[in-house]
Amino acid sequence: MIKNKKEIILITSMFLGLTILGFGYKYLSSNKQNKIVENINSENKQQKEDDSLENNKQSSEIYIHIDGEVKNPGVYKMKNGDRVNDVIQAAGGLTDNADKSKINLAIKIKDEMKIHIYKIGEDKNNSNSKSLDENANSNLNNTKLININTASKDELCKLNGIGENKAKLIIQYREKKKFTKIEDITKVSGIGKKTFEK
Repeated sequence: MIKNKKEIILITSMFLGLTILGFGYKYLSSNKQNKIVENINSENKQQKEDDSLENNKQSSEIYIHIDGEVKNPGVYKMKNGDRVNDVIQAAGGLTDNADKSKINLAIKIKDEMKIHIYKIGEDKNNSNSKSLDENANSNLNNTKLININTASKDELCKLNGIGENKAKLIIQYREKKKFTKIEDITKVSGIGKKTFEK
């Protein structure tokens, strides 16, 4: 009987020991697995944060073209929320010939924006247009120059390469947005470089 009691105690002890070992192993492996999952989640979260920072950085970078009366005209990488004043400073500041009365330094800039700083005495309507000196005028074969912002349909039709349809398109375009330089006419549908050169 004692022998049987010892065997029962021994078997029970072994069973309890194995059970405890099993639960211990399961607990440890579960803990380890949880840590692996936590590490993966942490890495994923970090990656998302890095991606988000990169996207924010890219969306906050914009490019602006500034020319005219600034010391270093060109294209500058700026930040979203910057203003015209910031671009002027990035371009080295204004020259002595800059017409400060035509500049609104407080305007917020936008990506792909072009800023032209006018020279004192420069006509705002003819800024960035090609200069037509006497030699250039003589090459126009006595063709009368017209203002594409104000010309009638008939006047536009007199231009080389411009028919009635293209004249209508020019008028429709300028009703939405004025031409700031003569090259802008190429933005009108159907008017390419060849037509512009004519």
